[in-house]
Amino acid sequence: MGSDHQQHDTLEDQLRAALRGRAEAPGACPDRIGRYTVDAELGRGGMATVYLARDEKLQRLVALKLIRPMLQFDAEARRRFRREALAAARLDHPGICHLHEVGEHEGVPFMVMRYVPGRPFSALLAEKLAASPGHGGEPTAAGVMTAVHFIEKVARALHEAHELGLVHRDIKPGNLMITPEGEPVILDFGVAHDAWAHDQALTMTGQMLGTPLYMAPEQVTSAPGAVDRRTDVFSLALTLYEALTGVRPFEAPTQHEIFRKILRDDPVEARRLNAAVSRDLAIVLQTALRKEPSRRYRSAAEFAEDLRRVRERRPIAAKKPTTLERLSRWAARNPLAATAGLVLATALAVIGGLWRSASASDERSRLNQARFELAASTLRAEQLLEEHQHLFPSRRDMIPRLAAWLDRAEPLAAQRPRLRRELAATASGPANDELSRFLRRTLEELLQKLEALGEQDIPFVRERLEIARATDRVTLHESRAAWDVAIAAIADPAGKYEGLNVRPHVGLVPIGVDPSSGLQEFAVFGSGEIPSRNASGELPLSTASAIVLVLIPGGSFLMGSDHYPNGRPSQVVLLDPFFLGKFEITQAQWLRVMRSNPSRFHPERPFRARATNADAASLKTFDISLQHPVEGVTYDESATMLGRVDLELPTEAQWEYARDEVDSTAWPACLRGAANVNDRDLARFGFGRPAARWSDGYPCHAPVGSFRPNTSGLHDLIGNVGEWCRDWRGAYALPVAPGSGERLVPDWDRTARVYRPGSWQSDSLVWYQTVMRSFSAAEVRSDYIGLRAARALAP
Repeated sequence: MGSDHQQHDTLEDQLRAALRGRAEAPGACPDRIGRYTVDAELGRGGMATVYLARDEKLQRLVALKLIRPMLQFDAEARRRFRREALAAARLDHPGICHLHEVGEHEGVPFMVMRYVPGRPFSALLAEKLAASPGHGGEPTAAGVMTAVHFIEKVARALHEAHELGLVHRDIKPGNLMITPEGEPVILDFGVAHDAWAHDQALTMTGQMLGTPLYMAPEQVTSAPGAVDRRTDVFSLALTLYEALTGVRPFEAPTQHEIFRKILRDDPVEARRLNAAVSRDLAIVLQTALRKEPSRRYRSAAEFAEDLRRVRERRPIAAKKPTTLERLSRWAARNPLAATAGLVLATALAVIGGLWRSASASDERSRLNQARFELAASTLRAEQLLEEHQHLFPSRRDMIPRLAAWLDRAEPLAAQRPRLRRELAATASGPANDELSRFLRRTLEELLQKLEALGEQDIPFVRERLEIARATDRVTLHESRAAWDVAIAAIADPAGKYEGLNVRPHVGLVPIGVDPSSGLQEFAVFGSGEIPSRNASGELPLSTASAIVLVLIPGGSFLMGSDHYPNGRPSQVVLLDPFFLGKFEITQAQWLRVMRSNPSRFHPERPFRARATNADAASLKTFDISLQHPVEGVTYDESATMLGRVDLELPTEAQWEYARDEVDSTAWPACLRGAANVNDRDLARFGFGRPAARWSDGYPCHAPVGSFRPNTSGLHDLIGNVGEWCRDWRGAYALPVAPGSGERLVPDWDRTARVYRPGSWQSDSLVWYQTVMRSFSAAEVRSDYIGLRAARALAP
């Protein structure tokens, strides 16, 4: 016994020494939680940090999970933490990390979990990829069977969790631990869906949970009730695919592109990437990775059983999908691409002439050939439509690509009259023939989609091509005189810019100096009509107006404040000169660029009073125009929209620098007339108590420019709608990038995006203070969050 104990201490000492280098910065790791002595950090996620600790009472190593400090007072985070503990308490399987204890120490919730020594499956995959670049995975049949057996065991453990009502929702290599004996253990049920829980508020419709690269399609769409045990099967199959091939099938540079691939693309067959993958194993993977949950394995146990049959070289239960099934599913996921490909003349010629005689064997063969022609056509059409999503911004270098897109798209749209005739001829075709029904249904969808292509997409691209052809001419040559005036004024050492040297910027048209701020302003060509100043130097706006930018002088400023109880530690930030939107982006401007209006309140949906409020009887609706700011936009959509016109979101340092310093002696009177805040007008519509005691005539957001500008000539930085910023969420104390002021947030902490609050519905005047900030997931949309444009000054 003595020698065994000594060996245990030696191994433990070695483990502790290896982990000390991974601990957080000094002071960040607690020394003790109750009877648990904390040694080092094991890992962290968006909600909690896990430490290696020793249970002094039972003399064993444990994994101690603490809710992160920034979330200790977040009620939703604490509820989610508690639900995770309740779910974990039900699990008792060697392949799942189970719970020892749950408690609270000095107000901080914690969980004590089984400590699983070993290494994450993700670390093993990373090593194999590094050792075999360009291939990854296991090149040998023995290696393939090892990975299959490992995932089979994971699937059986998952099935036990599913039988207890728990769907993990975040299966990935990093959440699978390999013990020293080579056995798998599933970690982290922090975002699990608990079908037995009475409180479903934490998994409401539209909430997206999981890791993007390993999400199932139903997680991306957030369809109500769609996430179930088959979701975990999809994610586990992705993990196996990566182990076998060294490839993440949906990897892409942006989250938007990842989600697009998950919804539309099928992974390359695993056998093409690793010859050691058998045909049966490839079919098992294809079955588990089907986009439609109803076509996958019904349970993780069924998936495990087919993996066992692969190992034992027995016949599998899954069947390879037929060509017709694959084509039908592809057409359902990519309706526009599928229908556009059909209009190739060869396919139409075959289909059009055979409806009445498709039963004859030779002509039946030709009709089958039309089906394969359809498949080839859809692939070419998909490439065409993918290019359409990336033909931005409208600059000279995009002219060849825009013209080439039109050269291919216009012949497709020109086939519409012929398609109408061929579709009418199908009425006398064989009604009960499966292939005929499929082709007829696809033709019907084709006509509908091609009408949209001809009426909307092609005119839009033609417009962008004309803008691209005119951009250099209008902004550099025809505006040369205006640029000369602006450049001379900016270069004046005694002026606002203290002798700054600038050059003409492609895509911007100088529109002169603002008479109140003395700063130069510019219109973004291609975003609308260039506004002209009136006799007093002001800029009358209309729904047709282009985006207007103000050139903000660079300089240093004290960002943050040491006077706020929640902590906004100040630091000196140095910014380069930059362009910032004079107004928030309007619904009209968004509509011109994105071709849709996501706003909750828009001209066809006015702001309505609550019927229960007696004071609102004479104020039943408040009309909205396209001159109101756009809202209901996500961070990703905002970045995409601005990128299409060669702009970007401002950093929060740029945003805060452009704000006026608030005169505390005049607070909150200084807001009156300068900001659209939550005042008596909103209360009169039946929406709670006002934050301000006055009325400004606007119960919700107001048309941009309705309130007086600040000293930089910027409107609505305070009030109206909150505004997305470029930064990831991070503490004020973190350093920022010199020049842009973008906050340098570590990769592991990039969980949310910053927006600056203080909108038409903020419930307290505190939210209108300069340093107030909020955070949200990039996918969230709200009727009180919009955006403002920015652009860097070229050297």
